Parts: sequence; C-alpha cells; structure tokens
Amino acid sequence: MSTPDFIRALREKVGSRVLQVPTVAVLTVDKSNRVLLVRNHDMSEWTTPGGIVEPYELPSDAAVRETWEETGV
Repeated sequence: MSTPDFIRALREKVGSRVLQVPTVAVLTVDKSNRVLLVRNHDMSEWTTPGGIVEPYELPSDAAVRETWEETGV
C-alpha cells in the first residue's frame, strides 16, 4: 500500500511528529456468519478490509471504497 499524496504533503510540513489520520475497518459477515478477511501482503497476516479516510470523504464512503478496493466485494 502506497502512502497517499495528501499524507506525504502533511509529512513535509510536520516532519516525524505524531500525525492522527482517520481510518476505517470493515467487519463484513455473511448469512453463514463467515467473516470477510484480506491478507496483508506486507506482514502476511489476515485482517479486515480498511484504510485511510480521504480528505472530505465520509467514513461510510471510505468503508465501502476500501472494501471494494481490497476485495472487489
């Protein structure tokens, strides 16, 4: 996962200081109570879909976008 341009721009201004960034995580369960997980390619661990909320994006829209981007569902 690459760092979004707006985060890079913020980093140029604040350096290595703590940067709080809103994120979403999505817990999707089907009728059989199975949970949708994705494999994190960096650490080879299973996790829920999710990621950074873009500027001016609603968290609910970010949740849908991230789930689509990571799973196609």
